[in-house]
Amino acid sequence: MKKMLVSLGLLWSCLLRADPMGMDHYVQQIEITFKSEAAASVAQLRMLPLYHGFDQAFSSRWDDNHMGDLKVREIMAQYGQKGTFFLNDSAGYHEPSESGMVLADPGKEMAKALRVGGNSIGAHSLNHEFVPYLSRNRQFYEVLGCRVDREINSQSPVLAYAFSFLSIRNPLDEGSQWDLGEILKRAGFYHISEHMWAQRIENDFLLGTLICGDGGQPQFSGSLESELAKPRAVDDKPLWVVSMHPWALAWGGPEFPLLRALYKKWSGKKNWWYCDQNAYAAYRWQFLYSRVQVLRSGKTLKLNLERPDPLDLNDLTPLSLALKGVKASDIVEIRSPHAKLVRFEFSENPAFDLYHDKDRGLPDAYGFEASGLQASLSLGNGNLKLALKNNSAKAIRSLRVAFRLPLKYSPGVVKRSLEGIGPGETRELEIPLFAVSMKKFRLSWEAGKSRVTHELQTAADTALEDWGRAYEVAQVDAAYEDGRRVRGYASCWEPAPQPDGSFPQGAFLVKGPFGADQLELAKSALKDPKALTGAIAWSRPAAELSEPLGPEIIVAGGKNNSRTFYKWDKNIYHPGPDPLRYVMWANVEASQGGLHRAIFDEKSVEAMLLNGKAVLHGSLELKKGSNDLRILYAAQAIGPQSSFSPNHYGAWFRLLGPRGERTDAVRYALPTLP
Repeated sequence: MKKMLVSLGLLWSCLLRADPMGMDHYVQQIEITFKSEAAASVAQLRMLPLYHGFDQAFSSRWDDNHMGDLKVREIMAQYGQKGTFFLNDSAGYHEPSESGMVLADPGKEMAKALRVGGNSIGAHSLNHEFVPYLSRNRQFYEVLGCRVDREINSQSPVLAYAFSFLSIRNPLDEGSQWDLGEILKRAGFYHISEHMWAQRIENDFLLGTLICGDGGQPQFSGSLESELAKPRAVDDKPLWVVSMHPWALAWGGPEFPLLRALYKKWSGKKNWWYCDQNAYAAYRWQFLYSRVQVLRSGKTLKLNLERPDPLDLNDLTPLSLALKGVKASDIVEIRSPHAKLVRFEFSENPAFDLYHDKDRGLPDAYGFEASGLQASLSLGNGNLKLALKNNSAKAIRSLRVAFRLPLKYSPGVVKRSLEGIGPGETRELEIPLFAVSMKKFRLSWEAGKSRVTHELQTAADTALEDWGRAYEVAQVDAAYEDGRRVRGYASCWEPAPQPDGSFPQGAFLVKGPFGADQLELAKSALKDPKALTGAIAWSRPAAELSEPLGPEIIVAGGKNNSRTFYKWDKNIYHPGPDPLRYVMWANVEASQGGLHRAIFDEKSVEAMLLNGKAVLHGSLELKKGSNDLRILYAAQAIGPQSSFSPNHYGAWFRLLGPRGERTDAVRYALPTLP
């Protein structure tokens, strides 16, 4: 009997893409038996671009630790809506609800309560920071630390991320968004709930398209109706997302009438998939990066389907497949030896939802406490070592470890597997740590009616990636002989190296803040460090302010409002409109003289003096040896949330070398107090 192997090239070419997240894949077997060889010979298999053949995907995004989320969840359930709640540190502040929603212990209870009704939990950074302005190591902690915390806290997988303040890049730092994307990948995220992410960078992530903001204000030009009417290819199936804060005032009052009206308009649509963002992301990822081989033999089609493993997908949404060219009555049986199948019809074609194999699944519990597995992570001699002990009465059948590493190391995710850890037994895993040397990334942006892509390969700025303490994590997924699956995390901190003197942070004395009525005092301090300015004295910012921030931020003397957002410290809250001003002063030691260009926020730097002369247009003529640099900084922040701005951190400042790279040929040093 003639056999023919049909590759995916006859199906969907988009399925041949390599998985950019490096997920583990496995192969499933499916067998389809037809009533005749003729039917088997013409049947064409295809994956459906959305689950169960739905035409549109619709979801919601709600941000922050806010008790109003409970009211929103209640309203969503009334309209058949599902979504994802993007939360911060479970131990952090939980803002009260204006609708009277309360819990005895929000930190322990809220995430689990929000999952009711088919919703999921996403990550929103631990401390609601302007993440791109933190050090690369701190970014990794804010992102991955939030996933670790909220998986254990909610007892559910976390795969989707939403940026606090919608802050996805530092516009002064060309590589900041690329680095942040790499951090998200290393942390295990593959969905970002904001379409703006793809505006200036080549994108590997699945995205949510925000159709409105607080109060239902549109987030893109045109209407959703016009967007829905656009013809789309199978690899272009957006997720439409309602967003973003459960603020009663923004939505018309404690009963959220504006939100109810919006949901009423967009609920109950025929052939729409109302889903949480985990399910959408997992389905689309499988659609884009699964592969199929079809072996035809007489009346039978035997399929080998390679698809991502649930341990990396972090979701169990099945994959929907349809058969073209045949009718349901032509099929005798569709079966898989290890997976559940549910048949349905799609556009008069027989179709089926294929679940994952029974021996593949998600954790039943998160956190080592419930399992009896003990794990500790330590660093020594350039290696990362994980020590494991099975303290339970049941043997561990198999165990997979994903070491998740910060940007300073390559590769960023290292996976290892173990089998057979009996009760009371111990195991150790050790991996070497290799410093990253080269980075390659693509910037992409709109230019008129076309899109421009710029590829850049550069030596890694290891000093930038090495700044501050480094956070390292081992994600441990264990399968026990009794069928239980448990996920836990072990972590450790790598001590910070000595600060690199080619960065400005920590080398400036700061005088301030000066209020709007003290501008002349600030100008006199800029011109003459000895000038009397009343009670305002030169000082070094506190270490706790500097430690989380990127090394190119000259930290101002006051606290950034966002860091205390959930404490509402009225003593440091500064709504504007007049900015607080600071004078910043350092010596710049140059190994050789020459012209350097500086990058900084020109609106916030009101004046700059180098060796007593005004600096114009960011051009600094350094002399060999010591140079006196002074800056008058006023944190400019515009708009209704101007009190929350990365400019409040301090002045971001970078000196460039002759090729446009950050120069390390200078050393910043504290000046001598007058």
